Amino acid sequence: MFLVVKKEYKIMYVIVKLIKMADNNTEVPVILLDGEDEIMEFNTYDDAEKIRTLFEKNSDSGYKYMIKKI
Repeated sequence: MFLVVKKEYKIMYVIVKLIKMADNNTEVPVILLDGEDEIMEFNTYDDAEKIRTLFEKNSDSGYKYMIKKI
């Protein structure tokens, strides 16, 4: 008899900040962390989008943010 285990993967989302380097204008992606130095993860795309929009609106330096599915 074999036991079949079905693995369910939960889709999570992260916010990536695009930082322009001063030397040659290339963009470096940086995954955002929370206050405890853990990767800031979101259960839904909509939750991540709300925070991404908030960060972009509040950016004095014109940083751009994008959402990635993990």
